Amino acid sequence: MSISAELLKRYLKHKGLAQKELAALWSVSETYISQVKNGRDELTDERIITVAEELGENPAAYLIQIQADKSKTAKERATWLKLLQSNAAAALLAMPLIKSIPDFASCILC
Repeated sequence: MSISAELLKRYLKHKGLAQKELAALWSVSETYISQVKNGRDELTDERIITVAEELGENPAAYLIQIQADKSKTAKERATWLKLLQSNAAAALLAMPLIKSIPDFASCILC
């Protein structure tokens, strides 16, 4: 299953929308939504970013994975996947810092 298809299915479920409703919301055809959902078309990068953010996920991870899937050589794919791993590691390392920001901010305001 394509990344766009997986993401779209999860988004529809998360929002509780039918394909027809999402098509109207996004001002696209129902055919386009169906094609993406069935892996015959892809979401635009902009839509991937929006959907991932609304699902509370890292859009960069999806964009990097899509580029890895499009790679023509094993070397290209390995490079994209290495970037994906470093992106994931950076996100994990940043989590404690992000959680401490409110504590730090309240300390400054004291």
